[in-house]
Amino acid sequence: MYGPPGSGKIFWANKIAEIIGYKFKEVKKHYLGTSFVDGNRTNFNDFLVTMMQDDKVLMFLEDFDEIMMARKAENNVASCNLETQEIILHYIGKFEQENC
Repeated sequence: MYGPPGSGKIFWANKIAEIIGYKFKEVKKHYLGTSFVDGNRTNFNDFLVTMMQDDKVLMFLEDFDEIMMARKAENNVASCNLETQEIILHYIGKFEQENC
């Protein structure tokens, strides 16, 4: 989905998930990094593995195009976004293979 902030993208993604019988899960930007929860290190890969344990989950990532745009490491303070991009593309490829 594409549209300006406040145009209802999350609302409609949630509604579509409801209509097709899927659980809606918004992927918050802070999920893309590495964090510590209760003293345990967790990252986006851990989040995806957890989400893939459910059969029917619709994941919605706000500003996907902005997050995935090509970046130059010398201009990007958070160059770890390239790692996130690789992980997302890996799982997109995996999902496409599974749904052939």
